[in-house]
Amino acid sequence: MKLKSFRSIFAVCIILVIGALSLFIYKRINYLPFNNYDAGPAYLTANAADLKKTIVTPHLDQEIISGKNILWCSTMQLAWNELYDINKGPIDLVPSCKIADILNKRTITNADLDRNSYVAMAGYIEDGIVQQISEELNQRFYGQECPELLRNMQNKEGILTYGYMSVSLPFELAFKREKTGLKFDGKAVESFTSSEYKSAKQVTILDGMSDDDFIIELKTKQKGDRIIMAKIKPLSTLHETILLVQKRMKDGTPSELTASQPLQVPVLNFDIFKGYQELSGHYIRSSVNRLNGQDVLIAAQTLRFRLDENGAVLRSEILGGPGCRSHGPQHIFFDKPFLIMLERRDAENPYFALWVGNTELLLPVISEKK
Repeated sequence: MKLKSFRSIFAVCIILVIGALSLFIYKRINYLPFNNYDAGPAYLTANAADLKKTIVTPHLDQEIISGKNILWCSTMQLAWNELYDINKGPIDLVPSCKIADILNKRTITNADLDRNSYVAMAGYIEDGIVQQISEELNQRFYGQECPELLRNMQNKEGILTYGYMSVSLPFELAFKREKTGLKFDGKAVESFTSSEYKSAKQVTILDGMSDDDFIIELKTKQKGDRIIMAKIKPLSTLHETILLVQKRMKDGTPSELTASQPLQVPVLNFDIFKGYQELSGHYIRSSVNRLNGQDVLIAAQTLRFRLDENGAVLRSEILGGPGCRSHGPQHIFFDKPFLIMLERRDAENPYFALWVGNTELLLPVISEKK
């Protein structure tokens, strides 16, 4: 009897161990950054201050200017939300700051992201917030991430706001790299296309009016996230344009890409650093004694993004102190200004958006590289 009891207990223990191990492996497969699909080296590595035709914005209210790229990621807002919570209300900067006023609206929240894709925290350096952030990063990403801004931080005291995001959206089947044939703004840029019927099934036309007016989704292995691309006429701001795209997605009639609708999507592969000098020279006016009078240090943000025939990869880090329808498109060519955004399928807002208005962030074909 005792032997049977021992065997039963032993069997239960084995089952529990196998279950725990299976859960661990499942989490690693599903939540490890990039799912072993690394971003690799960037074609373009730049300081945003040196880019003449690209605006890196901390919020979605940025005006869309003809001929300009508009780049945004929600890491800034996520970190700001943490500071907002410490302050128990809006962050009042002296002198006043337009960026702060917009971020205080908290348009983007953690409800717009997969909890396993980011870390956002705020606290005092002297209270060990840096160590707490490091531990959270290791736990969330299994020690696979190496955030540069946090590692190189020199501050010894004061309030720290921090955000880090890591998202991988690989395609089930790779598309085909097409190094010639797509002209954008008169320049030949590298692109990818559907090479066979199976890869074409990864493309859904969410709304199609004409060759110059359509919205598509590129399906990936991560069913909870979406890659949306829209070749449309923009509205005044990035946010208004996104809302327009979302409305058309909701009202549109989805259809699959057909053999008579060739696809060409430009390749993006950049790593951009942005320093928000406009936040320097301000201090926080707060009813929270410890926060009141804190200087706002220059916030720094990195944005690593890649979209090619294999899928999309996004890494971003922020550190700072304080009508009638036509027959639809015949060609799915992104050869004119377009919007690309990453969003959770059940979220109200995207967590990444890029309006491509010129070729500054695109890859020229080999024959045109200097």
